[in-house]
Parts: sequence; structure tokens; C-alpha cells
Amino acid sequence: MKTFDKFLIGIIGIILLAMVAGLIVRNGRIQKENTNLQTQILLGQEGKDILVPDEQVQPEKEAPKPVYKKPTPTPDQYGRTISEGCQVVSFCNGPIECMNADIDTSGMAGTCEWREEYTCYTESYNTCSIQNNGQCAWEMNEELTMCIDSKEEIYVGMSLPAQEVVYGQEERIAKGQSLRLENTDFVISVSEFSNNACPVDVQCVWSGVGIFFDYFYDGSNESTTLEYRDDMEVQTVLEMGGHKVQLVDTDLQTHATLRFIEV
Repeated sequence: MKTFDKFLIGIIGIILLAMVAGLIVRNGRIQKENTNLQTQILLGQEGKDILVPDEQVQPEKEAPKPVYKKPTPTPDQYGRTISEGCQVVSFCNGPIECMNADIDTSGMAGTCEWREEYTCYTESYNTCSIQNNGQCAWEMNEELTMCIDSKEEIYVGMSLPAQEVVYGQEERIAKGQSLRLENTDFVISVSEFSNNACPVDVQCVWSGVGIFFDYFYDGSNESTTLEYRDDMEVQTVLEMGGHKVQLVDTDLQTHATLRFIEV
């Protein structure tokens, strides 16, 4: 046999062997795939085991977890929102505090001070809620911030807190101190004492002796003066904002004793 013929026969043999090997590999792969198709066993209607392919078996769905929703707080008498775990406490007509509900306030006492801005906390736009630090506090929203700012502007030049008094009650205050008539927004403050009498031989516009007052009511801030004339007599009752205030006593330097007169 010629060398070329032997070479050709060898090539053909190699090709045939490769084809046979390919058929064997392909047949093994098909058998493996058929085996993988039947991996789960289900019980049939007659108690027999039934083989089903993987793709026909649907995974069991988990039951949905219940979603907890916090109850919506019921607005209080002012329409404010008081979150669960918080409480609102007012001390002696003073600050209106938002604090944790587990705080016992029975033994607490306020200072009975009053600031006009405290009225801002009685409006319906307020929310008393638990903050990031775990403490309850008022949420400083736009409405509350604007209200506080407007109230503070009213008191420019007036000393606070103001001491609350009732009709007929005499109370001594010094320069810069204030009195507030109970259950009203009327506040009066001594802004200055003057005890520099006009010289006898000089004609003065005013006597130089008197007390300057600032007072607030109905959203306005005004001023007035009790002036002593040459005979050192003075009109002791002032009528301001629908209220009467009587000057009971003063040393024209350090203090003035005032009393509200019921109209």
C-alpha cells in the first residue's frame, strides 16, 4: 500500500473516532438532563409517587407580614397633636411644656412667670412629639416659629417675666420689672425713674421728676409718664388700654408700688 493511501486511511479513522466520541458525550448529556428534570416527588391521587419536572413546581409563597401602623393621635381641646408617650403640662399660667408622659408632674411647681409667646403653644398647628433623643418636645414648625418671633418683638424694651397680679393687689416693682393683670394680656413695666427737678429759675418743658412706663395690650406696645409738677403733686391713676393702674408709692429712684383698679 502506498504511503499516501495509508495516510488517508489514518485521517479517516481519526475522523470516525471523533464522531463516535461526540455521540457518546452527547448521549451522556441528554441522560443527565433527563435525570435533572425529575427531582421532586409529589404524592398522586392514589397514593402513588409522581415525578414532575423542577420548572413545574412553584415555590411556596411566604405569608405577608403584618404592617404596624401607629394610631393617629386624637387632637386635644385646642386641636394640637399630642403623640403617644408625650404629655402637655402648664405650670401656674406659665410655660406650656411638652414632656414625656412617664414624668410625674405632681410634685413640680412653676415660677408663675408669663410671656406673651406662651399663647403660641395653644394653637392647633402645634405638635408635641418624641424627638430623636427620646425626649418629647414641641416641633418648631413654621407657624410656631413665626408666632414666637412676633410675640418677642412686642416686648422690646420691657422686662420679662412679668409678675401676675389681681385687681386690688399692691405690688412693688423696680426699673425693668413688669406686672401682668391676671387672665389678660395687659402688662405694665417701669422703664425709667427721673428725679432731676427743673431749676427754679429755668422754664422747663417738663418738671424732670416722674416715672416712665411701658405697657402692652391687644398686640400693641405703648408708653406713658407720671409727671410730678412744681408742687410735687401727681395724677396717681393712669388709664391705659381699658385698665386703670394706681401709683401707690414710689421713691422716684428704685421702686414704684402699683395697684390695678377694677373698672
